[in-house]
Amino acid sequence: MKMLRIISYAGLVAVAIMLLVAMCAILEDSVISHRAHRQELTGSTLSSPGLDHFS
Repeated sequence: MKMLRIISYAGLVAVAIMLLVAMCAILEDSVISHRAHRQELTGSTLSSPGLDHFS
């Protein structure tokens, strides 16, 4: 019975880690697309240090 509890907690930890990795990937993709959209609007490939909030 104790082994089943340990296995279930390990499974929950694995699911939590997978969700964290997925959220980080989604956030990174969002930041990349935001930067690309901002550069498209300004027509510049150089970013201003004062306006770059994600670096």
